[in-house]
Amino acid sequence: MFKTKQPERISINDTIAEVEPVILSNSQGISESIEGFLVRANYGKILTTPVAAGTGKNFQVQNGMSVIDVRIGEGTGLYEDAIMDEIVPGNLINVTGIAGQYDSESPYTSGYQLLVRFASDIEVIQNEEDSTFTLRIYPNPVQYD
Repeated sequence: MFKTKQPERISINDTIAEVEPVILSNSQGISESIEGFLVRANYGKILTTPVAAGTGKNFQVQNGMSVIDVRIGEGTGLYEDAIMDEIVPGNLINVTGIAGQYDSESPYTSGYQLLVRFASDIEVIQNEEDSTFTLRIYPNPVQYD
């Protein structure tokens, strides 16, 4: 009778370690290079209200010159959370989640999103002023002929 050898079990870590997210730099978006990583966008400006799509809700956050798609799955329990009422265009947000891809068509080079896991992944920042910056110079130094 032929006996198969059972694989050896190795315990790498017997403690629960907290994973620190990769902080997105200003104007950095989600891409394949960080797919599967826990990432965080700080001081992003909410661009859209959450819209139902399939089994989740999607909204967009501006991170400098990049726009990040954020997805809140139905299983997170956030649909009934008061935080959803604070996700309105113009508010600032710190948001953490798993970088993932939803593009289902070849060549699979677009459609990246941030997948929120828990209520603690969303922190709406109470800003007293509009975060839009405007600079006007008078008199106009540029002359047109």
